[in-house]
Amino acid sequence: MSEKGYLQSDIVKGDKFADKAIYSITNQGKAYFKELMVSCAAGPVPLLFDFNVVITNLNKMDKADALELVSALRRSIQSSAESNEGYAREFADIPLVGRTIFEQQQLLYRALLEWLDHFEGQFLEE
Repeated sequence: MSEKGYLQSDIVKGDKFADKAIYSITNQGKAYFKELMVSCAAGPVPLLFDFNVVITNLNKMDKADALELVSALRRSIQSSAESNEGYAREFADIPLVGRTIFEQQQLLYRALLEWLDHFEGQFLEE
């Protein structure tokens, strides 16, 4: 990043330790950062999950085995949601822009569980 002119480093003498480099962002770095932020905000929002390959192949399996995979997926999503809740509690004092990501993830976990319940009901009827 400093080779590209985005960061500037200043060497500071250490007391007991070796000298250290303190980096600061340059105007060119700020412009590049803004460019990256605009690009990310304007780009597509992919919602591709690795477990989709399981869902799309359930009809190729014995129904009982397929339903066990659905149950395993539910447990996995629930476990991830619980971990996320723990992180949200642990880091409750971080700025809003960080806390809101925990909230976003909780909403997505809930939506996935609702979707999985709906899918499982349809799959059982099929």
